[in-house]
Amino acid sequence: MFITSLIISIATLSYIFFKTMQIELPTNLKLFKMPPSAEVMLFLISEEMKINRLVEAGFDAAYTCDLSTLILSLAGFEYRPDSLYDGYTELLDKHCEKVSPMDEEEWKDALLDMYMQIKIETGNE
Repeated sequence: MFITSLIISIATLSYIFFKTMQIELPTNLKLFKMPPSAEVMLFLISEEMKINRLVEAGFDAAYTCDLSTLILSLAGFEYRPDSLYDGYTELLDKHCEKVSPMDEEEWKDALLDMYMQIKIETGNE
């Protein structure tokens, strides 16, 4: 529980940092050349997809990290009812089923598709 809280705190601080400061992201990262807030959201969705794949493979023992609250906040959802989380989880599962972690292009396509579907839901395309 402490580790999850720590990770969420770090991610939240990163988000605040990106929002309040004009910074340039490192050029050696495999990113999508989008605004920093979108890059952070894409990175978090990618990590959430990886975690989901590990859970599906049976590695769900003592630690799993749920980044959904942070991702949905970054997407612009101020009100987050249970139905939103259910829809997000279904979307995550659907996209994880489509891809192999070994196929980088397929992974990027699924990641961008999921990002766009979330942004469409908020009306912030």
